[in-house]
Amino acid sequence: MLRAMIMLKNFWEDKSDTTPTTEELWEYGNKELHTLVEAAVLFCKDRTRSLNLAVKLDEIAKSKSEAGRYRPLATGINSILLDFHKRKIGGLEGGLEKDLTLYDVGANLVIESEPLSLASMNRSKRKPDVYESRYEDLLRLTPEFKKHSFKQLADLMEDDPETWSAFSSDRAKSGITKWSDLITCIEVKKIKGPGSWNKLPRQKWEKGEYSARELLRQENFTCSEPDTSPPTAGQGTASAVPVASRKRRGKASKKGKAAGRTDMNTTALGPLHTGALSPDVQCAFYALELMRARWDKTHSIVMLLSGKCFLSFERLDTADARFTDDNFSVNWYDSQGCIATRPISLFGNELPLFVATIILFQRFRDPMRGRASLQLKATICGRVVPFDIPEDTNARCELRGRQPVTAVPVAPGHAGLPQGSNPARTMATRTHLDTSANAPLEELFFKSYWRATSRDAEKDILDTAKARARQHLPPEHVGDVLNHLPEIYHSEDRNELSTLHIRLFANLNGGDPRVLCLMMSKRLLSMEETFDVQEVEEKVWEILRCLCLLWALGIAHCDVTFDNIMAVEGAEGGKKYMVLNDFDLAGVMNPGDESPPRKGHERTGTKPFMALDYMGHPDGSIPHVLRHDIEATLWSMAWYSYDRDRKWSWDVGSLLLVSQTKEWWLSHLTGPVSEQVENEHIDPKFAHLWGAVVSALKDEFVASMDTGYDPHNPDSMPSVPRQGKDFLMQCEKYLPRKDQFKTWPWMDFAVKEPHGY
Repeated sequence: MLRAMIMLKNFWEDKSDTTPTTEELWEYGNKELHTLVEAAVLFCKDRTRSLNLAVKLDEIAKSKSEAGRYRPLATGINSILLDFHKRKIGGLEGGLEKDLTLYDVGANLVIESEPLSLASMNRSKRKPDVYESRYEDLLRLTPEFKKHSFKQLADLMEDDPETWSAFSSDRAKSGITKWSDLITCIEVKKIKGPGSWNKLPRQKWEKGEYSARELLRQENFTCSEPDTSPPTAGQGTASAVPVASRKRRGKASKKGKAAGRTDMNTTALGPLHTGALSPDVQCAFYALELMRARWDKTHSIVMLLSGKCFLSFERLDTADARFTDDNFSVNWYDSQGCIATRPISLFGNELPLFVATIILFQRFRDPMRGRASLQLKATICGRVVPFDIPEDTNARCELRGRQPVTAVPVAPGHAGLPQGSNPARTMATRTHLDTSANAPLEELFFKSYWRATSRDAEKDILDTAKARARQHLPPEHVGDVLNHLPEIYHSEDRNELSTLHIRLFANLNGGDPRVLCLMMSKRLLSMEETFDVQEVEEKVWEILRCLCLLWALGIAHCDVTFDNIMAVEGAEGGKKYMVLNDFDLAGVMNPGDESPPRKGHERTGTKPFMALDYMGHPDGSIPHVLRHDIEATLWSMAWYSYDRDRKWSWDVGSLLLVSQTKEWWLSHLTGPVSEQVENEHIDPKFAHLWGAVVSALKDEFVASMDTGYDPHNPDSMPSVPRQGKDFLMQCEKYLPRKDQFKTWPWMDFAVKEPHGY
């Protein structure tokens, strides 16, 4: 893994004007790895240079408590940083003064991980044991020491930890630390009972029996890809509802958090975990916090000093696991998953590999620390428009997956403005920048997401949908699709940031790599702020009709949610339409096909809105069909009808568990649904819509059971699958269509001669 990171550093940070060939890159990686490990071996053999590290390792070994290991570990690492920060190591270019970092104990952090706290019933640590931060950020957060040099600050942290802790952990005096201020984290886990080593590590260090040749041989076999996703990830490709509000195209919802109007600790399902989490899951949560700390985050690194052996992450409690007390490993997290190194022994012959890891991390600059720092520009109507993204923009709470980011773009130099702020008012008090520069961007909307390369780009899907609508729909009804789709002006893939590179460099299977996709589109409006509830009752048929026609044209949306139903206003204050948004999980198929052909599409969706039958089959045995998107639309309308303070239990737990919860709820709605309005705390003005969509959902649920589907048997399959038109007619029973939705038989539309795609 060290060589893989060296190669990626060269590819991202150190490369010259000419792009090296694959052979040249591998040759460079081998050469620099050899130089790096030799430098680490020389350091470990030098009793003067590495004495402080050896002393701290002894303190770690002698510590009877887990917390007693934190400070000696941080101090020992800092001794490596102090020794090497001005040394030249082969061709590995070091960072600038602003890139200098130090390690500190997490107890000094004014920060915590809310998802980790909620998931473990407050029984797990909510901040890392040891963390790495920029020297300049440490000074910024503790202005009392702003004149301290790099070495002076490191010495203060070691020699007078009480003073340093008093200032750095004082919420009233110190600055508030953000997760974006952290570079890496270290989780420390001490197992119960004595360790497997018989002598203190310093005794091994004094012998100096370290071999670069042997260590280089071991480095050839150091990586694997375990599944370390925290329990919030759900199953399949379904998105867990985020803890934070998901800002979409337009203003945020007034009724509650977008696609997540619930607090995770108030759900009837209870917390995600019954107690303290394993070290690997804790690492995953810290990685999650680091990943969502910045919108342009490409990856995060969390290290683990633990007593677990490297068998598998599912076998930590098995009897055949043999533990040692000094296993150190590195976990690399990105949108494709986790790469874990083989643990090495800090107290044995592998100590130089630990030193080499710290030396390499010291030489990382922003790209290798996970900050893409992209120069942003988009081509809008033939004109190149540079822009920036507000610094407070965060990615959605996902460890692995799309990690979508949405924001209103600002002019270059205005990124310091918080999202949703008034540029003229804010900038007047902070800077002399010309706020009129933001005007051309106010009607645009930015989105980025990590697209699996096996999927089509969102703009390509929409372009295909529009082209097919123009080709196959009656001319007078083309607008039944085009008026309800977003307008994407610009889309690009940043292939240089692909998750494939690190896996190829590490000799791992590339799998289905993800690439960062950047988009700029016309800004949409909030559906609930644009229409009143009576208009929503009428215009929901715009979405249902659009979905039906899209499926007939061979476009499957596959992720209908409350947040994805937006609005748009026609030119010069014209007619307003509902818009079906977010096609990044959509599938393209041949017109006439019932479901997308590509494996995985049938399991996409967002928990509170997913159709019950395939949510109850998380293995993907039921394909995604039109009826599922219709059902998701109705669940979205039910969500819309609830009061903003309503806490739902339909967003936490496995897909099967959420499916059973929703099915139980439907089956226990006895009597007319209209009588349940008061029990469900529905605002009277939403009562009719809520009653209509819930009645349709309940009838469809009963109808699906009549076909032989058993919701409590994951192996059951409907003997006679319900069709999309059947569900639409069920909807009309409770939500009658207006005349404009009866002008032509769109429910029966089919493309003639659909072949050739």
